[in-house]
Amino acid sequence: MSAESRPPAAGAGTSSAVRSRAGGSSVARSGETSGARSGETSGAGRGKPRLSRLRVVLLAGAAFVVVAFAAYGFFLSSWLVVDRVEVEGAVTATAGEVLTAAQVDIGVPLARVDTDAVARRVRGLRPVESVELRRAWPDTLVITIDERDPALVVAGPDGFGVYDMTGVEFANPTASPAGVPVLRAADAALDSAVLDAVLAVVSDLPVALRARIAEVSAPTLDSIALHLADGVVVEWGSAENNSRKAQVLTKLMATPATVYNVSAPEVPAIRPLPSATP
Repeated sequence: MSAESRPPAAGAGTSSAVRSRAGGSSVARSGETSGARSGETSGAGRGKPRLSRLRVVLLAGAAFVVVAFAAYGFFLSSWLVVDRVEVEGAVTATAGEVLTAAQVDIGVPLARVDTDAVARRVRGLRPVESVELRRAWPDTLVITIDERDPALVVAGPDGFGVYDMTGVEFANPTASPAGVPVLRAADAALDSAVLDAVLAVVSDLPVALRARIAEVSAPTLDSIALHLADGVVVEWGSAENNSRKAQVLTKLMATPATVYNVSAPEVPAIRPLPSATP
């Protein structure tokens, strides 16, 4: 009959089922592979942070060892210790006086020397105006001093006293230093006001003129006189208007004379050289 239905072929159903099972099996294997790869990646990710932390710990430990070793070498060991102390710039003060005042112990670590304390002790010496300390590795401490500049020598009954421009007496030599003006004091107790006035006058003089002064006399505060090495006398008067007096004196000295009076700078006077007799 033409309308008769036929059952499906057995082979076709079986083939479809087989393909379905094969497909399921293929999907399962694909999932397993993906899971395995995911597990491997996850494991590798967990290992990298551990390695980074270990590296940081090792580097930190190495840095600590280096710092500790350096600190030991600088501050505690006997490798970098003071073996000698050198003094530079000592003229009025002797090197021995500087070393005694410095009180630096040989054998102490060079890095542990308290340079501020050493400088403070050395500045206690009268001739010393400033101090600089320098570590010369591996074993030397260098002390460089800057001494006071002599501005005036006071000659009194008990000897000589050397003063700087600030009025500090810093030396007592047995003889007057060459090239420094000498103030003759009538007694041992020099009036500090007279000393200050003379220093004010000397400090305002041109350097070239200051170098020509042999002595300074000051019987009173208003009668200061400069005695030059060639015998010329400058009657200065008081320690007022020093800059103006110095300017006037410079112009006056263009005319040779034995005495220049600038005590009243607006009306200066000179005493000419004596005329030569025929």
